[in-house]
Amino acid sequence: MNEAFCPVCGGPAEIKRVTKAFGRGDGLLVIEDIPLIVCRNCHEQYFAAKTLREIEQLRERQQHHARMIQVERFAA
Repeated sequence: MNEAFCPVCGGPAEIKRVTKAFGRGDGLLVIEDIPLIVCRNCHEQYFAAKTLREIEQLRERQQHHARMIQVERFAA
């Protein structure tokens, strides 16, 4: 996708790569480099339907690439 347009304002949008965490505790899964569409005009952010399907497929997999990461719990 070279050029995208915002469904909210019709402005030009760009693709940014983001990292998102899904689940919690032992079920926590972190997915990196997810393409997120961001409007340059109104700053609306959304994932394409194809991206959401791929995220769900990754979440349903039984085996994941594992590596150690630091996790901190917020305590107010």
